[in-house]
Amino acid sequence: MYIIRATLQEELTGAVFHPLDDNLMITHGKGHLTFWNRRKDGFFERTDIIKPPSRTLITSLQFEQDGDVITADSDGFITVYSVDADGAYFVRMEYEAHNKGVSSLIMLSEGTLLSGGEKDRRIAAWDSLQNYKKITDTKLPEAFGGVRSIYPQRPGRNDGNIYVGTTKNNILEGSLQRRFNQVVFGHGRQLWGLAVHPDDEVFATAGHDKNIALWRKNKLIWVTQDQ
Repeated sequence: MYIIRATLQEELTGAVFHPLDDNLMITHGKGHLTFWNRRKDGFFERTDIIKPPSRTLITSLQFEQDGDVITADSDGFITVYSVDADGAYFVRMEYEAHNKGVSSLIMLSEGTLLSGGEKDRRIAAWDSLQNYKKITDTKLPEAFGGVRSIYPQRPGRNDGNIYVGTTKNNILEGSLQRRFNQVVFGHGRQLWGLAVHPDDEVFATAGHDKNIALWRKNKLIWVTQDQ
């Protein structure tokens, strides 16, 4: 059993071990980015990369193949941290990637970084081998909602196909080279209406999100949005 001291009272959004160092764990959250090094006695020593009074929310974290750390934050910036000869991390580069916050990061095997924006509804691809030059981006339709999470269909393979979870309870499938298709629909807010067909296995739902959907058993037939 290993012992980790309490982090802080603010919101914690993630914790992950470094892929190249089993004794290094990183936690992140509101005004919080901390590296925890495990000692021989099992205790962890902390190094605060971001310190109070910062209120920036670190929303997501990924790694480059050589171990450099990539973070995304609620201000729309992506930051890359490298380590110097003394083992101290420093900001190698920082750039504004999205308007009003980055909600998700995914590093693909060939070095392409995907980022998603919750407010601007954009998914962007960045070339980590070319100082994070933007490759392309796309914007989701307003009816789908903003980007909450991104995950490749086949991790480790460069086919470009990804799944996207949205703020309106939808799951989309597609790529940046073609449009995204809705594979799972869910009402984004409270469900206010339900009507069942008297002679068929069909029912309709209406939600506070202004969406009206028609279902056959558990399969979505169509959805429309009341303007």
